[in-house]
Amino acid sequence: MENFDLRKYLAEGRLYENTDEEIKVILTKSYPGAYSEDDFKEIINLYNTKYRDYKDSYGKLDGVEQAAFKFNYANNRDIETGMKAGSKSSTSIDFPEMEDEFEGAMSSMSISKEEYLQDIIDASADEIVSDSYFEIKNAVEQEIYSKNEAVKLAKEWARKKLSTLAEGKLLKEDVSSRFVEKYLSMVKPEDFEDIEDIESYSDRDKAIFSYLETDPGIMVSDELARDLKDKPSEEIVQYFKDRNYSYMPYSAMDKIFGSITPTGMEFERGAPDKVHLDRTHNMRINKILRNKYSDVIDFMKSDRTGGNEIEVHNAIQDRYSDEAKDGRSREVSYEEYASDFADAIRDRM
Repeated sequence: MENFDLRKYLAEGRLYENTDEEIKVILTKSYPGAYSEDDFKEIINLYNTKYRDYKDSYGKLDGVEQAAFKFNYANNRDIETGMKAGSKSSTSIDFPEMEDEFEGAMSSMSISKEEYLQDIIDASADEIVSDSYFEIKNAVEQEIYSKNEAVKLAKEWARKKLSTLAEGKLLKEDVSSRFVEKYLSMVKPEDFEDIEDIESYSDRDKAIFSYLETDPGIMVSDELARDLKDKPSEEIVQYFKDRNYSYMPYSAMDKIFGSITPTGMEFERGAPDKVHLDRTHNMRINKILRNKYSDVIDFMKSDRTGGNEIEVHNAIQDRYSDEAKDGRSREVSYEEYASDFADAIRDRM
């Protein structure tokens, strides 16, 4: 199950009839090393008793992910990795709604990052779950989080960001803990045998070396490893650009290594599966729809089955894939996607 995409798997509704063992396999792939046998039993029980029919904001079955989220929250686990507090991989707070609010505020408000973050820390629960933070309010209304969960996550997220600023680090994350877990799991004992003193390298560096060999197909020599050791993500991407590695997937690397903030999606010619609109994609598209195409939002709310929305998403994604050239992806900004989506929905109004 290499390149396993839990959200895509869940979105296709395949978990509805899964056995406990199949659910355990999926949790192991999504949260490697996080759960004990007792933890698996508790999450599976949550799924079977409360979340089997849970649907995400797209109306897709998402019960296992929701059961894992509720377990992680209730047990003070890292929301993204499932790790216990203090574990090696429990350093990030995954809260895409707050990330989106933060990016919007920084681009449109004359307020410093420190002031914005401190305001969240000082805000009351009612202030956080309000129109002032629309994405959080919307997520609570959709029952992605309870009000208390959303408030706790927002304040923890703000403290983490403020601490990061105080330490003089970039606000953007480096490679994610999920990236490190994924590519470390691919490392075999014989890998990197040409690299001297490989144990002196961090897990992050080893994961990056594994990525370079697995995806772009770069053989990591001892010299290259020494050149890249402990380099910030953006400098790694620039390292290859400066040396004219013309075949490197720079667009993908920029996003993986946090060098840029994603502004849209990419579509491949002949791709058998649709692009999965995860929470981040959905939030950014919906924010544009609310600001520019409110009539489309009103129509979608009145369409109880959601059939029109699903059909339009499928149709425009097929068109983008057809427009992609062989060997090159078709890049689509959120603005373009929202505009095309609105035009297609209006044709059905």
